[in-house]
Amino acid sequence: MDKQEVYDMWENSIGGFSPTNSVSGGAIAGLPPDEPPVRKRKKYDGRHKDVREFVNNLLKKRQQREEKRNRTRACSSLDEELVALQESGGKVIDQLKKIAMAGGTGTVQFDDGSKQPVEPAEAGKIVNLYQNLNASNRVKMIKSINSSTSAYEKVKAFAQSRT
Repeated sequence: MDKQEVYDMWENSIGGFSPTNSVSGGAIAGLPPDEPPVRKRKKYDGRHKDVREFVNNLLKKRQQREEKRNRTRACSSLDEELVALQESGGKVIDQLKKIAMAGGTGTVQFDDGSKQPVEPAEAGKIVNLYQNLNASNRVKMIKSINSSTSAYEKVKAFAQSRT
């Protein structure tokens, strides 16, 4: 069957030569035709500017996603470090807690090897300060207080100034 014959058969089935807006015609006024207009798709090859821009955008977004994944991995390792430090409380904080609970003067040893005698009242103030801090400040306090006696003295002065 020829293409023209198919078109003729179709026109005859809808009423032949009737006007397009009549009841017997196939089209309804105000509605689009049965077949949508066919758009030609753009063919992409590497020779056009829009293709290069498209590929560059894809590569840039891929790199941004990878950087975001790396940041979340770094944050998760920091979170693990935070949890480990918070659970232990740091070795100086643990020693201060024991001194505060025991009620007697004790000695605290720092990472640099130095030792410091501590009264139970000042140990209690430092432990109280530690417990009232948020997570990130607790980590900062643990790192500083574990390092040396000078850092311990700074934290002690701050804890005494709060009360």
